[in-house]
Amino acid sequence: MIFHLLIVDDETTIRKGLTQVVNWEAIDCIIQDTASDGLEAIEKLKEKPVDIIITDIRMPESDGLDLARYVMEQYPDIKVIILTGYADFEYAKTAIKYNVSDFLLKPISIEQVVTSVQSAQKKIIASRQKNTVKKSDVAFMIDQLLQELTDASYSDTLASRLKEYNLSLDSYYIAAFQFIPYAGNISALKDIIIKLKSNSYCYRYNNLIIAIYFYPACTEISPSVPHELLQNCRDITAMADSFYEQKLTIGISRHHTSPREYSVAVFESIRALTLNFYSQDNIALYQEQSPTKEYTLSAGETLSVYELENAIISLDFDGAEQILNSIFIKLQSNFAKSSDVKNLCIHIFYTGTHILLGKGLEMPDNDLLQSIDNSSNIFELENIIKKLLQILRKALLASEMNYSKTVKDSIAYISDNIKEPITLEQLAGHVHVNPSYLSRTFKKETGHTITDFINLKRVERAKELLLDKSILTYEIAEQVGFNDPAYFSAIFKKYVGMSPKDFRG
Repeated sequence: MIFHLLIVDDETTIRKGLTQVVNWEAIDCIIQDTASDGLEAIEKLKEKPVDIIITDIRMPESDGLDLARYVMEQYPDIKVIILTGYADFEYAKTAIKYNVSDFLLKPISIEQVVTSVQSAQKKIIASRQKNTVKKSDVAFMIDQLLQELTDASYSDTLASRLKEYNLSLDSYYIAAFQFIPYAGNISALKDIIIKLKSNSYCYRYNNLIIAIYFYPACTEISPSVPHELLQNCRDITAMADSFYEQKLTIGISRHHTSPREYSVAVFESIRALTLNFYSQDNIALYQEQSPTKEYTLSAGETLSVYELENAIISLDFDGAEQILNSIFIKLQSNFAKSSDVKNLCIHIFYTGTHILLGKGLEMPDNDLLQSIDNSSNIFELENIIKKLLQILRKALLASEMNYSKTVKDSIAYISDNIKEPITLEQLAGHVHVNPSYLSRTFKKETGHTITDFINLKRVERAKELLLDKSILTYEIAEQVGFNDPAYFSAIFKKYVGMSPKDFRG
């Protein structure tokens, strides 16, 4: 059930604040209109009545008391909430005779406004129940009760209300449903769940839909929830994807046997949502032994990307695939945050792009980057990055095959003599061509000058040697052809973006 509100205040900032700051949708409310004084509010009510009015006490032309009196006489079902300053509080209390729902003393907080509006909602429903009990109104009251049961400690009052609505919580599972990304169509999600209802009851909780599945405990070890429940969740997922083209993630709690455990069960279902990144079908079950310490990416993952880069540049694609496998195994075993995993994959994407651009080749399909951002689980991401590796393999191997014999022989000579000083004249003499011709040809085919290519090869070798912490930095500099450690450090930083010391960690 949706409640329509009218905000009345002569201060524009107050009207805008109440309209924009409070998350009205979360408590089933819509701001139907605003007015700057009582007279304007009365005219708007004549055009279209509302359910709840929030009005200031002091306004020009016609104040909040005049408006409250008019509402009591003409629209007695509308609930009025009056905002008042301390100086006017005694004056405001005279409005009690006009059946005002609540008084809020300025300055007010969002929590006060929400609590007051929810109180007015209950009064409206209770009033309607005295006359004609509507099915939607009863559903609303049950929703409110379950939300309280979610957030508050179990009490005799809540137990009495559960009994009043014949709601038995003696054998159940909780499932939390969430659209990724959230697009504000939570009501549509609730409609889908109701349409495919399977021994369950659902309600909205913030930007989630919580469903209670009334089933006995599952006797099987895997899965640890009834097959009927899982199938219902899969059907809901399929319908959401078909109608709204949005991914739906679902978290399911353990089995519970008491209303006292209800808030714990909801917590488990929401906690399970965070594990969905590691679930291939977007349905995750609560794991009591899930990691309690949050895992964040370290220099180790960054180092793995550099190793991956070296393998790709060296055209060692089998080695590159092994490195990728080890990266994703580590991420999965540590339940790394999805945002961190995506950022790492984006880093790998741009590393591959840089390698291709360095050779004058086209970038991989940019759709891959969008796919990384839109992925809902780690398995999708692993497939995307492996697809990127195949693109790099195809492009780089084709490029390598197209090198002329002169360039291939030059690259082989550089690789074999990486420790020694290498000049253009020396290299040209080795491949028996004019130095000027070699310089032009090498740049055209590889995308690098000879000096740049030599430095890149030396830095690649240096990164491999830096993994062995028993070798001193100046010794590594000598092994890759740099006699001056300071110059080596400067060149390394130019190509890697950090000093040898920082790279080694």
